[in-house]
Amino acid sequence: MATVLSRVLKYLDYRMKRQEISYRQEVDPMLVVPVAPHDLEEMFLNTMINAIQAMETGGTLKVTAERGDKAVRITIGDTGTGIPRGRLDNVFDLFYSTKKAGEGTGLGMWMTYELVKKYRGQIELDSQEGIGTRVSFIIPEAT
Repeated sequence: MATVLSRVLKYLDYRMKRQEISYRQEVDPMLVVPVAPHDLEEMFLNTMINAIQAMETGGTLKVTAERGDKAVRITIGDTGTGIPRGRLDNVFDLFYSTKKAGEGTGLGMWMTYELVKKYRGQIELDSQEGIGTRVSFIIPEAT
């Protein structure tokens, strides 16, 4: 998991620096997630790009991962604009986007949701306007 996360961070590094976004992580470098590396990369990339887009004027992006009761929980949190309550139920819908025209396709979070389901996992979303958003993937260890 650490190798995949490192690749995604290299890709996003320039944009995070340009937007003055600090990064923190609490991830055991030896933690193994039962997800194909390409799929895990896609999950990280889609979620982290949304987090970065929600922090146009800076903030903090944090990734945590821990082994729980027969599952791994990965949480990606940001201190961005947050998602209005009335829109939370739509975040994982195909082609749903809160971005301005031409900025988002509405595919990223839908694809992430489908990948989590592929591994018999769950996805949780917690967001407050003006405070930020947390997206958690709970992936069973035995898939």
